[in-house]
Amino acid sequence: MPELEKLVNDNWVAAYRPVYPVCLSVPDFSLASGATYRNEVSFMAAPKGTNTFPQLEVDSINGVYRLRWVLREGPGIRSAADLTNRHARLVEAISNQFRMTLR
Repeated sequence: MPELEKLVNDNWVAAYRPVYPVCLSVPDFSLASGATYRNEVSFMAAPKGTNTFPQLEVDSINGVYRLRWVLREGPGIRSAADLTNRHARLVEAISNQFRMTLR
């Protein structure tokens, strides 16, 4: 799942970070070279400052957003050592900007 970032005072800040199980041992996403990916991103979040997680990291919903992924390039996971391969290149992918409004 990508990070949801909001444009606040000309800076991109994390608006929502998904919760991942700590027991996750293999990536939940892979994409073949040259392939495209299209999907809807939906999430549920508690208001900022509550004791429920995940929660919003911003004060309000209304604003300009983008989605940001940081992916590790490689042939796939074959062993536990592949999960921490420091030689694999990190690839950042960023969506177009979009406006979100709470109704």
